[in-house]
Amino acid sequence: MEFRSQFDTQAFLRASKAVEHLTTKRHFTWLLAFGLPLFITGLSLFVAYSNAEEPVWARVALWPWLFFPLLSFAGIPLLTRWQLLRAVKANPRLSGEMVRIVSAEGLESRDAGTAARFEWRAIQRVVTTDEFYLFFYTKKCAYFLPRRLVSA
Repeated sequence: MEFRSQFDTQAFLRASKAVEHLTTKRHFTWLLAFGLPLFITGLSLFVAYSNAEEPVWARVALWPWLFFPLLSFAGIPLLTRWQLLRAVKANPRLSGEMVRIVSAEGLESRDAGTAARFEWRAIQRVVTTDEFYLFFYTKKCAYFLPRRLVSA
C-alpha cells in the first residue's frame, strides 16, 4: 500500500518526540531532576553542619531543587525541539511530498531527493502510537507513518 502526504514539520516533531520517548531511559530524567539534587542537598547539609561558621551552605543546598528539575523538564526538551527545527530548515529532503510504501517485502520511503528500502528482516520493530506507526530500522531511528493516512 502506498501512502502519500506533504511533509508536516509539526508531525515530524511529534514523531521525533514519540521515538525519543520510546528509546530513551525515562529513569535518567527523574534521576537528573530529583536524585542529583537529593545527593547535592545531602552533601551541602553535611558540609553546613560540619562547619558551623558557614550557615550559608544550608541555603545553597536549595539551588539543585530549582535548577535540575527546570533543566530536566524544560531546558532539555526545549533544546531538543530547537535542534529538530534547525535540522528541518537545514535539510531540503525534509520538505515536499513524503511517500511511504508498505508491502509484503518491507518498507520503502521516498522524500525529496532520497529513497530508502528496508526488507522486513531489517526492520527491528514496529511500534504503534496514538498518532503514528513507527518503523525502527535501528535502536533509536525510525521512519514514521501517520495513522490518519492509513485510516483514510
